[in-house]
Amino acid sequence: MKDISSQLIVDTNTISGKATEETIVTKEMFDPMVQFFQKLLDIASITPNGDDENEVNGYQLIEALTETVRLNNLNGLKPITLFANWNMNTDIVKTITHGLTTAQFRSIFDIKVMITKNDFSELIPLDYYGYGGFKATATNIELTRLASPGLFDSADFDGTPVELVYNTFVTIYFKEGVS
Repeated sequence: MKDISSQLIVDTNTISGKATEETIVTKEMFDPMVQFFQKLLDIASITPNGDDENEVNGYQLIEALTETVRLNNLNGLKPITLFANWNMNTDIVKTITHGLTTAQFRSIFDIKVMITKNDFSELIPLDYYGYGGFKATATNIELTRLASPGLFDSADFDGTPVELVYNTFVTIYFKEGVS
């Protein structure tokens, strides 16, 4: 976002200049708008790049609004996603190191585990109809599948790597800043 304040002439009642050649904007209108947009960028952790907002330079304010909505939809929760290959056909258990700090681990709100078939035709929650589950420890997420016979006990879920594509996705939602 380009800082237009240097292009404006501000007196006690009105603002004029390049940005307002056809419209008179009062200082009382302009200041809250600038503060709003600055706060929006701050919430989204976006540093203004000094460029005009357009197709060439990008739209930082749109990015900031989109990120702010995303953050609000998470109700302040921060997600991290872990990726792994798990040969579910032969291995009942898969352990993944999550890398959370003690404070982050203590503030876990939710964990989602999704498994994809080798051909990527289906994405299935690990706990689908009781076919699997997980537990979290201070350092790891331990995933388990139902012993034979079970949905995931199949060559369709052997985690055959395809050009660095994973078959296991673990998303952990935690509250940042909780101790």
